[in-house]
Amino acid sequence: MSAGFGFSPVPKWRSKGVIGVALAGALIAETFVVASEAYAAPGEETPSQEEAATRGPDGVLQAPDAATASTIARLEGERVEIVGERTERSSSWALPDGTFAAGMASGPIWVRQGDGDGTSAADWAAVDLTLEQASDGTVAPKAHPGGLELAGEGTPEDGLLVAVHGPDGETVGLQWTEALPAPRLEGPRAIYPDVQPGVDMVVEATRTGYEQFFVLTDRPVAGEAPDLSLTVSSEGLTATPDADGGVAFSTPDGEVVGTSGTPLVWDAVVDAERQHPVTEPWSADAQAPSAFAPFPDWGNGEPQENSASDPVQPAPQPDSTAPPVAPGADVVEPEAGAGRPVSEEATAAGATPLLPLTDSVEVTAAGVVELALTPDAEFLADPETTYPVVVDPDFYAEDLFDTWVQSGTSVDQSGSDELRLGTWNDGATVARSFIHTDLTGLRGKQILSAELALYEWHSFSCAPANWEVWDTGLVSTATRFSSPVPWYGRWEVSSQTTGYSASCGDGFVRADVTNLFQSWVNHNAGVVSMGLKAENEADNLGWKRFNSADYGAGIRLCPLQHSAGNSGHALDGSSADPAGPVHVVGDPVDACPGS
Repeated sequence: MSAGFGFSPVPKWRSKGVIGVALAGALIAETFVVASEAYAAPGEETPSQEEAATRGPDGVLQAPDAATASTIARLEGERVEIVGERTERSSSWALPDGTFAAGMASGPIWVRQGDGDGTSAADWAAVDLTLEQASDGTVAPKAHPGGLELAGEGTPEDGLLVAVHGPDGETVGLQWTEALPAPRLEGPRAIYPDVQPGVDMVVEATRTGYEQFFVLTDRPVAGEAPDLSLTVSSEGLTATPDADGGVAFSTPDGEVVGTSGTPLVWDAVVDAERQHPVTEPWSADAQAPSAFAPFPDWGNGEPQENSASDPVQPAPQPDSTAPPVAPGADVVEPEAGAGRPVSEEATAAGATPLLPLTDSVEVTAAGVVELALTPDAEFLADPETTYPVVVDPDFYAEDLFDTWVQSGTSVDQSGSDELRLGTWNDGATVARSFIHTDLTGLRGKQILSAELALYEWHSFSCAPANWEVWDTGLVSTATRFSSPVPWYGRWEVSSQTTGYSASCGDGFVRADVTNLFQSWVNHNAGVVSMGLKAENEADNLGWKRFNSADYGAGIRLCPLQHSAGNSGHALDGSSADPAGPVHVVGDPVDACPGS
C-alpha cells in the first residue's frame, strides 16, 4: 500500500476514524510466505557475505536481492530477507534449501522513506503508530503509511484536526476551527480534554488512518446536551450517503475508496467490553501480538526440485456439508437498551448491541459531510446509562475486506476492529464473519500447504469448539446476516480455541485451508472470500472473537506453502520466479520481518 493515503494497487483505503484513513484496530492481515528454488543470474559473480548481508533489528539476515540472499542462506544455514522485494504489505526471504518465503499482509507493514531504490533497509520504516509531538506542536505517528497528521494545542492553522493525504493529492480531513487544549499522548492515542464542558475528544492512529471518539465525561443537564457536530471534508473525492447513515467516498471515475460507517454510541459499561476501552488509559496488550507467528520448519532440508513425472493430484473438493439455512430478515430497529448493558450474558460475551445514529449524516457538497452526533436525549438522561459515554463515527478505507454479521443487527461492521462467530445465548443471536483474500500472485502454483491463522482474544471457555471455513461469495458494506451470500462449500473444521483465561490466553488459532486455496488457484482466482461460522450455532461454546484487519496488531494471516509457477515468487506477482517449490507463511501485519 502506498505511503500517503492508504491506497493500494488492488483494493484501496482501509481505515477507521471519523476522517482520514485507518485500519481501525485490527490488523488481521492475510499473510503468505512463498519459497522457490534459488537462482543466480547467468555469469553473475557470487557476492561475499560481508558485502551483501546485514542483520536487521530482529536478528534476521538481510540482502538486497533474491540471488544474493539465496547464496547467503545456503552458506549460513539460515533464512535471509530479500529487502529489494519488500512492498508496503509484504516481505520475502530466501531459505537454506534454495526455496523462498514471503509474507503478504492485508494492511501496511512498511513505509517507504528517502529516495533509495528500495533494496536497502534504510529505504523502509516499519509502521509505528506511537504518537510523537513535533517542534511545531503538531502530532503524528512515528511511521504511518497515510502521512497522518493531528493538530496540537491552539487553533489549527489549516482548520483541520486530522488529515490524511493520498498519492495524487486526495485529502480527507476533520475540520476544527476552535482552540484545542494540549493533547495528552498515550501510545497511538491523543486525548484532547474538555473540548467542550464535559466532553473529551480522542483520536487514535491506526494502520492506514485513525479512529475518532467523543467522550461525554458527565451526564449533561436536561436540555443542555453538548452539540457534537463535525464536518468531514475531502479533496478529489465525492461523498455519497447510504440508507444506514454511512457515507461512501469515490474518485472521479466512480471507484469507492473509503466508507464512513454508521456512527455508534455506547456507555462506560459497554466500553469495558473492548480490548482497549476508550474511557480508560491506553495500555499495551498483556500478550502483545507483535512477533511473527512461529516460522514453519521449512527450507532446512535438501534443495527441492520440480519433476515432470510427478503425479497429477486430484482436484480438491469441499465436503458434503449443506450450506447454512438462509436466515430471515434482520431486525432493523435497534434493540431496546442498545448502547447500555442489556443482560449479564451479553456483557460477559462482549456482545452488547451499540446504539446506531442512522440519521446523523448529511452530504452538503461533493466532498463535504456534516455529522450531527449528539445522542438521543432519552439515552443521555436514562439512569441506566453509565458515564462516560462514547460516540464513535468512523471512516475506513477500502482494502482487502473483512466484516462480521449478526442476526438482529443491521449495521455495517466492516470498520469493526474485531471478527466474531457463534452464539452466546443458545442460538437466539448468531454471528458469522467473512474475510477477503487476493490470490492473484499465486496463480499457476501448486499449493502444498496452507493455513488460516486468526488472533483470538475472547472465547466462551477454554473447551475446544469447532468452527468452519467455507468458500463464499464476495461480500460488501451492504452485507447483513440476512443477505443472500452464497456458501459454496465447507473446506475445513478447526477446534482450536483460546482467549478465555490464563489457562488459554489470547493467541493465534489455525485452520488448514490447503485444499481450498488449491481449488481457488486452479480456477485462476483473484479476490476470494472465506466465510467463518461455528459448526453448532446453537452451542455457546462456539462463541469466538478475533482481531480483524482493522486492529493495530495480531492480524489475520494465511501461512501457505506452494510450488512456483510462471509468475514471480513475490505474492503480488511483481518479480520473476524460477521453477521450484515455494513456501508461504503468514505473520502479524505489524511484525512481518519478525523472527
